[in-house]
Amino acid sequence: MLAAALVLAHWIYDAGRNLAGFQWRESEEELTALRAEVIRLKEDNDQLRKVVNVSDSSLQIEQTAQQRLTEQARRLETENGQLKEELAVFESLASGGGKTSAASVSRLTLEPDGTNGAYRYRVLLTSGGGQGDKELIGSVQLVITGVQGDKTVMLTLPRSGDKETRVSFRRFLRHSGVLQVPADLHIKEVEAKLLVGGAVVAATKAAL
Repeated sequence: MLAAALVLAHWIYDAGRNLAGFQWRESEEELTALRAEVIRLKEDNDQLRKVVNVSDSSLQIEQTAQQRLTEQARRLETENGQLKEELAVFESLASGGGKTSAASVSRLTLEPDGTNGAYRYRVLLTSGGGQGDKELIGSVQLVITGVQGDKTVMLTLPRSGDKETRVSFRRFLRHSGVLQVPADLHIKEVEAKLLVGGAVVAATKAAL
């Protein structure tokens, strides 16, 4: 009886070990499969992140290019309008249609010229219809009004003692130049004056 009990106990022990081993092998296989799945998901996630980064970069490039094209189109449209207006002035002067003898200053623009405090200005000068082919000799003066810190500042260029911006022309002249102001000056308005013999004969203003 005791021998039978011992045999039965040994059989139960072996069966338990086999069952536990079988379950352990199943658990190990499942764990290996899960580890492989985690690695695969990580690789997929890394690949997806790369695709998203590339897409974001492409979108930013497209947006930047679109913005530049839009700005360029606006600038060209503005320049085209100015050229049409100037052409009308030129044609009027060339045909003798200008009946006034007064000189004029018009089409004043002021734009940053790359470096801090540097600006390029453009202005159209006309001598007036009564001048005929007589040459107008004078100079251009610019008056800059702006805010520097908490103060309103007015600068006259060229400054006293600087070389004058001389001009000489018949009928009309598209004049341009570069001026330098303090980098921290926020320009509000610019005025261009045409001087002949030291006296102002024409002027125009432009707000920025």
